[in-house]
Amino acid sequence: MNDRIRMNSGAELSKYGYENRVVEWDDGDPHLLFTDLLKEYIKDTEYVLDIGCGNATKVQEISLSAACVIVLTSASGIENIPHRGNIQFVAADVDKLPFLDETIDLVYISSVIDLGDKKMLEEIIRVIHPDGAMVGLVAGESHCIETQEIFGRGRGWPPAKCVRFSIPERLRKVGMKLDYFAEYYGSGYSPSIAAHANLLASAQLIPDFDPVKDASLLREVERKLKTDRGIRDTEHLALFVARK
Repeated sequence: MNDRIRMNSGAELSKYGYENRVVEWDDGDPHLLFTDLLKEYIKDTEYVLDIGCGNATKVQEISLSAACVIVLTSASGIENIPHRGNIQFVAADVDKLPFLDETIDLVYISSVIDLGDKKMLEEIIRVIHPDGAMVGLVAGESHCIETQEIFGRGRGWPPAKCVRFSIPERLRKVGMKLDYFAEYYGSGYSPSIAAHANLLASAQLIPDFDPVKDASLLREVERKLKTDRGIRDTEHLALFVARK
């Protein structure tokens, strides 16, 4: 593992998706470290599966070392996605992957994936090659906890078991061995309540979120969480690598 992954520290600012949401990390940007890990583990692989990341820039950035990168996406609009060299887009559900057993060398997943979904996790493990690995960047139990508290619902609400315990436990139960694990905390700022609502919907942070039906709750979020830098809540992500 390179020195940057071991030693990266100090507050960092990053902008990613969701209408220029700005995040100030306490100790390094996990998205950069996630990409570093992918570049390291993708070496000498043949088939790589992207689940939940779907960011064309990220895929292109790490894809050159693999023979084929398969990006899982929804059926909607897939015919409009251009072919990009060794990158292929496949419309499928994560809990019913259209691949044979043990055919994928590397799977990488993003924060929209819920590792608590046993069926989905078992399906991912099913397709990973015996010598394969999984790299994940997923939300921790405190991710956007202020917004979840106001809504009284969310992917981490009520606060669940700490990811530092739950992720190793879940991976161990499906036959995976943890190679690397780290948690990252920070403060996220959405520039407006509309941008924050986009975050809640796009990242699937609030189950059954509806900006119209939940309008009163969004107003409460704005009243309680608005700062001079935007709508502020906690960022909490866990970065891990596991092998079969």
